[in-house]
Amino acid sequence: MRLKPHTLAALIAAITFFWGAQFLRAALTPAPSAAFVVEEAGGIPDAVSSRFAAALRAELIRRGHHDDKAERVIGLVVWVGIGEPQDGKRLVTIDWKVRDGATGKRLGTVRQTNHVPADIDEAVLWNAIMGDGIEAAVRGLVKLSSGAAS
Repeated sequence: MRLKPHTLAALIAAITFFWGAQFLRAALTPAPSAAFVVEEAGGIPDAVSSRFAAALRAELIRRGHHDDKAERVIGLVVWVGIGEPQDGKRLVTIDWKVRDGATGKRLGTVRQTNHVPADIDEAVLWNAIMGDGIEAAVRGLVKLSSGAAS
C-alpha cells in the first residue's frame, strides 16, 4: 500500500503531536517532592553550622523541595573533612549519606571532593562550601532521591 504525500504528512503530524503531548505531559507533571532533613552533621564548626543549614534549606527550596509539600522524607548525614596542607593544597571532602526517612533504607552517598589552596582563609572556604558546594550537592541529592523514589 502506498500512501499519498498529504496522507503521509498527516500521519507524521499526528505521531509528532502525540509524542509531543506525551513529552509535555511528563514535563508538566511535578515529580514527587521530598523533604531533606539533616539528621547528623560532622566536621562543621559551630560558628557556621546554622548558616550551613540555612544555605542547604534555601537551595532545596529553590529547587522545589518544600517541607510543607513533601510526599517523602530523605534523611541526610553530612560529614565535612578538611585535610592538612600538602603540596600547597588542602583536600576538602563532603559526604552526604542519604537514606529513606520512612524505611531507613540507605539510598546511597553523594561525595564531593575538591582541592583548595592551603592558605585559603577559613571564612572564604566555608562560603565556597555553602555556595557552590551545596548547589552541586543538591543536584546530586535530588537525582539520587528521585532515582530511588518508589
